[in-house]
Amino acid sequence: MEPNLCKKRKLELCSDNNICSNIELSKESTLDKKAKKDPLSGTDDTINIETYKNHIYFYCSVSKKTCLRLNLELKRVAQGIIDNGKNLLKKDKFIYLHINSFGGSVFASFSTIDTIINLPVPVVSIIEGAAASAATLISVMCSYRIIYPNSYMLIHQLSSSAWGKMDEIEDEIINLKELMKRIKSIYKRKTDINKNALDDILKHDLWWNSKKCLEVGLVDKIMEGKPLYEFDESNIEL
Repeated sequence: MEPNLCKKRKLELCSDNNICSNIELSKESTLDKKAKKDPLSGTDDTINIETYKNHIYFYCSVSKKTCLRLNLELKRVAQGIIDNGKNLLKKDKFIYLHINSFGGSVFASFSTIDTIINLPVPVVSIIEGAAASAATLISVMCSYRIIYPNSYMLIHQLSSSAWGKMDEIEDEIINLKELMKRIKSIYKRKTDINKNALDDILKHDLWWNSKKCLEVGLVDKIMEGKPLYEFDESNIEL
């Protein structure tokens, strides 16, 4: 038996099957090097994150590097709100997370989800342009979810490729099933999509417009013709 000299696994959650983000990758392939230069690629580690007052703009892929920066910004802005809480209006006591992202690393998205859950202030997500895959997981976990009328969202199942020994491939299948179970549990808890419909939806790559996103409970409001701060705050607890 010849030794296995070439073993590599890839685990992805992204909006484009041709250019995706790797969770684990032993060596960088030519495709990965090319994708990092593409601003629309899930593997692009370019950090397009800007903060203005209590608004954080996340216009990049979901990766370890980008989510590390996002997590630190969330904590920094939250601390600023806590420190100045007595002098702030209610609308200024939230963090507004503006998202334009085609997705990326599912594990990186989990780190941001846990950061959001444990923040001392609520986070309002705002979809601007597009949110797909791992980016939707971050959005739906926020206390209140807004989408602009010309924006779209896409949810789908994990994408993976693996080769090596049979036992390793079987382990990969077990890992995928566990991760899909976690992903489904998030959508079930945070949207109005029932189990049977969710299983079918995740098999496809379909972009949903803002009205469809509101209908299925991916968002709480479509922001049309009003200033951002004029939304229903009654369901957001401070």
